Amino acid sequence: MLSTLPRIRQALGGLLCLTLGVHGASAQRLPAPPDSVRSVLAAAPATGPGRISALLRIGEACLSENDPRTLAFAQAARAEARRRELPTAEGEALDLMGRYYFDTEGGAQALPLLLQARPQLAEARPADRVLNLSYLGQAYTALAQYSPARACYREAYGLAGRTPADSATQRTELLNLLGLMHLTAERVDSALFYLYRAVQRQHQLGQPAAEAAMLQNIAAAHATRRQFGQAITYARQALRLQASTPDSAGRAIIYHNLAAFLQECDCDSARQAVAYEREAIRLWRRYHNERDLMPAYHEMGHHYQSLGRPDSAEACYRRALALQEQLGAMASITRGRTLVSLAQLLAQQPQRLPEAQALAMHALALARRDQHDVGSRKALEVLRRLAAARHDYAQAYALYEQEQQLRDSLASRQSRALVERLRLSYETDKAEARVRDLEREQELAGLRRQRELLLLGGLVLALGAGLWAWYRHRLRRREQGLRTRLAADLHDDVGSLLTQLSLESSLLQAGAYPAAEQQQQLERLADTSRRAARQMSDVVWSIDARHDTLASVLDRMREHAYEVLPPAGLDIDFEAAPGLDALPLSLQARQNLYLIYKEALHNALKHGRGAQQLTVRLHAERGQLHLLVHNDGPASDAPIGRPGGNGLANIRMRAQAVGGSAHFDRPAEGGFRVSVQLPLSSGNWE
Repeated sequence: MLSTLPRIRQALGGLLCLTLGVHGASAQRLPAPPDSVRSVLAAAPATGPGRISALLRIGEACLSENDPRTLAFAQAARAEARRRELPTAEGEALDLMGRYYFDTEGGAQALPLLLQARPQLAEARPADRVLNLSYLGQAYTALAQYSPARACYREAYGLAGRTPADSATQRTELLNLLGLMHLTAERVDSALFYLYRAVQRQHQLGQPAAEAAMLQNIAAAHATRRQFGQAITYARQALRLQASTPDSAGRAIIYHNLAAFLQECDCDSARQAVAYEREAIRLWRRYHNERDLMPAYHEMGHHYQSLGRPDSAEACYRRALALQEQLGAMASITRGRTLVSLAQLLAQQPQRLPEAQALAMHALALARRDQHDVGSRKALEVLRRLAAARHDYAQAYALYEQEQQLRDSLASRQSRALVERLRLSYETDKAEARVRDLEREQELAGLRRQRELLLLGGLVLALGAGLWAWYRHRLRRREQGLRTRLAADLHDDVGSLLTQLSLESSLLQAGAYPAAEQQQQLERLADTSRRAARQMSDVVWSIDARHDTLASVLDRMREHAYEVLPPAGLDIDFEAAPGLDALPLSLQARQNLYLIYKEALHNALKHGRGAQQLTVRLHAERGQLHLLVHNDGPASDAPIGRPGGNGLANIRMRAQAVGGSAHFDRPAEGGFRVSVQLPLSSGNWE
């Protein structure tokens, strides 16, 4: 009877095709594409990218049928791409050829083409590169080169994240492939780790057919450990998921494997195994999958042998032989195994020993031709028993010696293979340990970065809190300064006037003035009260946020000039340069500019004897606001300023308070001139 592991690995080939969406020999045949080859080529341009695209499209359709014409279309597309110097298209053609060889011949012929396509697909879509890398990983796995296979899968896993629409599906399939790679390397624990993760993700994606295929892979992993009870559980779970598609090649694989698992775990389950195998055969016959029908009929023969039904077993073996003969060289090893099984069956019937002898000799010839030592050893074993049954002990002994030599040779090769597997396993363990170390280092680096970010965040928060505290402190100082200045202005200007009003009204009320002077005193009280009201209005205006532009200050300056100068007999020449209206001013700037201006006008009224006109000019130059107040009084050599006077000193002090300067002079043409420069930078006006 066939060993379980080869049967399971054979089934895994079909499952790989299902989970990747690549239809191999054991997968369901797809219907022919809706447009024929001729119509596609006729619609395509004679040359250029359009024709290359059409050739690749037809090649993909042929690949789904394992049609050898895949190679012809891929080669034609490659030739056109090379002629037009399109490396990406040439890479797609090479990749198509490599995938065809992998699906039909295996990894040895596919690997060079897939490797050649890889650098040329550097500019291709991430999905195409993921497909190329996944096939490269499978080719390396088929050749027992597990380290490069793992590297390909890891790179493909990273690339899959660049296509958000398909990344979850692609990454799930890559986890499945990693599990199958470890299963092929007989690292069952690692295989189950990846396969369980793949099934969980596939369940979240809601794709029952793909989930069923992955559950079959888990069942196969348990079967390699001879845990057939668990294998049957997962296989039946996969069968339930296939309920929505009762007639499918995937369901046939599940039936076939269930039959093998039942036969291995419980001999009393042979009838159920026959029922499962019969259902698998029905489905594979429906899809004309002769390559899968061969092992199915072979296994059906073993099941009938277990049930003691040699006639049914012989019929199944002969049906398998007929299918194998149709496939020719592609099924020679399987044919030799079936010939040996049929010879063993016939050897139990004395009247058919010559027929069994002929079948065993035929199997031995096939095995020696194919250099298949296991098949040769089994054929020699049958021939030795037949010689012993004929009492030809000399022939039996000679056959025994040949069989023993083959056993020794197989044992030696198996020992070397075991050593090689152990070496590869050791290298794989070292590589995985290195990967784990790198992952730990990356994790530690990530934790260090997180800690640094937290520290940086803490510093930023502390700095922000400090800046906020500094801003609040500065704001409080500004408010305190504003209050202080406001109190000083009210005390110095309005307060003195109110005190004067209070004293004069008290004297008037007490009759301190003669009747002739009372009217004059009342007029003085009225004038003082108007001045107090005007001073109060100026203070309130200076703190109103609606007057933060120079336009508001200019209006106020004009209003004040026309209010105080004409009654004193002075004409006004007030001019501000264009563009000054839009300049913003802070509170202190507005206050100081206006108070400097008022003080300059007051000085002109008080000391500009003989003046007829007052000229006011404002303009901005090189970040400075220039104010000029000039009366046209007669020329004089008198010293500037008077003893005990505070007007000019106040002007200079207010200008310096905001980083400016003030100058006073008597021009040669006469009069008195006040020149003030104030910085326009807002930082100095706060």
